[in-house]
Amino acid sequence: MDWQQRMNNALEYLEANLDGHIDMNILAMKAWCSPYNFQRMFSFLTDTTLANYIRGRRLSLAACDLAHGNQKVIDVALKYGYESATSFARAFAGFHGITPSEAKNSKANLKLYPKLTFDLNINNKGIPYKGENFMNKTKKGRMILIDGMCGTGVSTVAQRLNRQFALHTLPHRWMHQEIAEHPIRDGEFTMGSTKTLEGMEINTQEMLKRWQTFVDRIRESGEIYIIENCFLLSICRYFSGSAYTVEQTLDYFSRLSEILTKADTFLVYLRSPDVKSSLENAFIINGQWWKDLILTPANEKYFHITEYNGDETIYETWNLHQEISDEVFKHYSGDKLMIDTPVNSWYNHPQKILSHIGLPYIDIPEIEILNPEKFCGKYSAIINGEKSELEIKYDSVNKTLYAVAFWDYMKLVPITQNSFEMESFPITLTFSNMNSEPVIFVTGEYDWKIVGNTLIKSI
Repeated sequence: MDWQQRMNNALEYLEANLDGHIDMNILAMKAWCSPYNFQRMFSFLTDTTLANYIRGRRLSLAACDLAHGNQKVIDVALKYGYESATSFARAFAGFHGITPSEAKNSKANLKLYPKLTFDLNINNKGIPYKGENFMNKTKKGRMILIDGMCGTGVSTVAQRLNRQFALHTLPHRWMHQEIAEHPIRDGEFTMGSTKTLEGMEINTQEMLKRWQTFVDRIRESGEIYIIENCFLLSICRYFSGSAYTVEQTLDYFSRLSEILTKADTFLVYLRSPDVKSSLENAFIINGQWWKDLILTPANEKYFHITEYNGDETIYETWNLHQEISDEVFKHYSGDKLMIDTPVNSWYNHPQKILSHIGLPYIDIPEIEILNPEKFCGKYSAIINGEKSELEIKYDSVNKTLYAVAFWDYMKLVPITQNSFEMESFPITLTFSNMNSEPVIFVTGEYDWKIVGNTLIKSI
């Protein structure tokens, strides 16, 4: 089935449920993608958010009901998801410029938001659909495996590549390494003890089976899967400090590479020319807790063969991690690309990846946010009986908004004037007002309890 047709199928489901509950999982399933990717793709293709489109369509249909029928205002309000006539009247007047009662006049001037249809030859931005050659190489799904050590921008590159595939309307999915129930990351290397050879044998055999199952799933899907930090980074996550020698570690990766090669997996290796600088830059962004995690000698999983003799020893150990990664990459016989990645150089890497696979890069104009300071402040919600908080700040030097949460500096990338994507994370923050209070709607696909919740600004 054509990808554009899938999007139209999703819109048909949406239209059929405007007067009821719209299940985001079903909506996204119609387009064969995740809820997060559907919303991102919709925004890129239409220049508006999915929430704004649904709101516009519902208020348009509500106006038609009022103008051409004898329904009460409260009945129409409830039909289209408003809890009261007052909230409906406020939204209606803001959209149409007249009250619901005035809309009953047949001569009333109504603002109607037409139903969208995705043209099968050209998208709403006038960009011809491309990428057929890339997908037609195998006629089956493909994996793009982006990996590298901490501080090389792997998640940022994966996120930007995800945007490009959305613009090309290619069937794809970005699986961030921290999403819930990840097919590889969820419980990996926990089947046996990493401190014994027997335990590592159990772990590696189970992981090879897991990868094979995942590869089969991708091949059957017909989609592109962007996978990050599930391959090479496991060297420092699990093999470093384990009972395995370097030779045994390389043997595992050789067996895993055979599985990936047969699946036409494209390996992108972001290599740091200066490991210490990469880690130090990551400490600035991620905060003290992450620095403590990396540099704490008590955390034995980051050591392999070496003995702790101060922080420089740790940097030497991470250099060893990358040297092992170099060997794995060198012997990978499938499609691959190594990119030298000095600190903060990764923003141009998607162009290099697209060029390698034969796709043009589509430039996305930056959105200049008017009065960004209005978004700043602390937002919170009580979730599962506990207070969760998110602080928004403005970096006047770099002219960007950022969030302070489990990382100290989580850059916000504008999608619209009121909606932002967290850089490196499949999370969207939409700023709005609810009952005259500033709020943030948090959506996305990430294992973080505030996702799917509304945070209210502290006054």
